[in-house]
Amino acid sequence: MEQIRDAIVTIFQARSALQNIGLEEDYFDQGVSSLTIVGLQIDVEQKLGVNLETRELMSFSTIQQWIDAYTQQVASACEAPRT
Repeated sequence: MEQIRDAIVTIFQARSALQNIGLEEDYFDQGVSSLTIVGLQIDVEQKLGVNLETRELMSFSTIQQWIDAYTQQVASACEAPRT
């Protein structure tokens, strides 16, 4: 699921305040606001075609947590039986 990681990292790095942030660094320490989180969520979900609850994303503070959550969501969607 390297594609998910690459997509999320690219989207985060497109924001000037987050260009040099590491995967495990707390982005709230970099001044990220809840509005920024929602904007990132919209961009990531448009790119990946996968949705997560905003409240779940608000509980995260690192890019790695986003990668893990979206990877899990994609894996779950792939495993779900089709009707």
